Amino acid sequence: MKYLAPLMRDMPEAISVRTGILSGISTYAISYQNMEEALVISAKVAPRIKDFDQTFDIIRDTVRMADRAGVKVNPSWSYRRWLEEHDHLSWDVARKSYSETKFTKDCVFTQDGYTFTLLTSG
Repeated sequence: MKYLAPLMRDMPEAISVRTGILSGISTYAISYQNMEEALVISAKVAPRIKDFDQTFDIIRDTVRMADRAGVKVNPSWSYRRWLEEHDHLSWDVARKSYSETKFTKDCVFTQDGYTFTLLTSG
């Protein structure tokens, strides 16, 4: 709601939009709210100029995921720490989205010196 309130104030016609769509709009509100901060941080921590775009994506995603998870981020983190936090939060999101229950039996076979393992869960 904290993201929808400013959106409703700035765009009152949004009140007539279906709830599910409003939820999606709030995701963009989070992104835009944090975009300026992510740009500045990316400019500071990108290892090389050519890495800026990727760094920006990582930091923006990390800020978004951390915000949803209620986790605090530190703008002073190094590039490496941003990568670690991004990976950690991504795994948390994936764990919540996928069951560890296997959907088939284990299947491993070897041919011509290569071992193949069938994926059995998310």
